[in-house]
Amino acid sequence: DAGIYFYRTHDGAELDFVIEKGGKIILAIEVKLTNAPQLSRGTTQALQDLNNPPLLVVTPEASDYPLKEQILVCSLKTLSKNVTDFL
Repeated sequence: DAGIYFYRTHDGAELDFVIEKGGKIILAIEVKLTNAPQLSRGTTQALQDLNNPPLLVVTPEASDYPLKEQILVCSLKTLSKNVTDFL
């Protein structure tokens, strides 16, 4: 069974969604309004806090492309397929 959570620290590091399965974080999701997203310092810190799980950066319409190692930009249209790949 998978659980979905919001992650935020006292210092403001946050991720919009964190998916946990079997007690392990398997995927993080960050939603952006732009099709050319950049990661904030808070997002980077949150990923480090959680031992750098894979991250999907969801945009309105961008084509899927790798932003960095283990970080994929995808659109709302392809989000479901990309999440399913991790579950």
